[in-house]
Amino acid sequence: MKELQLFKKDGIAVVSSRVVAEDFGKRHDHVLAKIEEKIATLKFGALSWFIESEYNDAQGKLRKEYLLTRDGFSFIVMGFTGSKADEFKIKYIEAFNAMEKAHLQPKTTAEMFAMSSQIMLDMERKLNVQEKLIAENSKKVESIKEVVALNTANWRSDCRDLINKMANSIGGHNAYQEIQREIYKLTEQRAGIKLEVRLTNMKHRSLGRGMSKSAVAKLNKQDVIADDKKAIEIYVAVVKDFAIKHGVA
Repeated sequence: MKELQLFKKDGIAVVSSRVVAEDFGKRHDHVLAKIEEKIATLKFGALSWFIESEYNDAQGKLRKEYLLTRDGFSFIVMGFTGSKADEFKIKYIEAFNAMEKAHLQPKTTAEMFAMSSQIMLDMERKLNVQEKLIAENSKKVESIKEVVALNTANWRSDCRDLINKMANSIGGHNAYQEIQREIYKLTEQRAGIKLEVRLTNMKHRSLGRGMSKSAVAKLNKQDVIADDKKAIEIYVAVVKDFAIKHGVA
């Protein structure tokens, strides 16, 4: 019997669909059709049995072929009948097993040492990744604790610091303005108020009380919020929600 044409693809023993067609006396296009018919019905894991590839035909044109793993080969040729077909099946299965066994069993002490070293490196790499994830998660938990602990005593400065950190993490000054607008908007929704309207009224009242125009011009929505205990609590809660969302403390 002719020598079987198996080879390694990314460390896995495979055989070309062209070779299967030739050895089993089939037309290659028929074998391709059978493979693609099976691919259409297989679950995701089994799709790795068939690796789509290309080859140059006698005219130098690129043509499609598939590289079949042992499972892919067995799946496709199980329907091929005849004594010659059975003989080829046995030979191919033995060849696949031999190649996989050779791959799994190092022949030298050097190969065994190399495999052990690689296993140790992989384990160390995985441990480093796990330690990093644990550290990051711990940092996130501490950040959330700090945010939750934020109270209304120094709400202006504390909230400003948090918004600055959020802005720095996503874009700087322009991001600060955008985040502040969103926080004001959500505060209005939760409190059922209009900050701009209240600010206008506050300015009129302040002018009536004799406050200078320059001082009145400096009044802002923070002053409106400071004038309402409920609004302060809602504003602080909204800032906390945004800080946790952006993972800062």
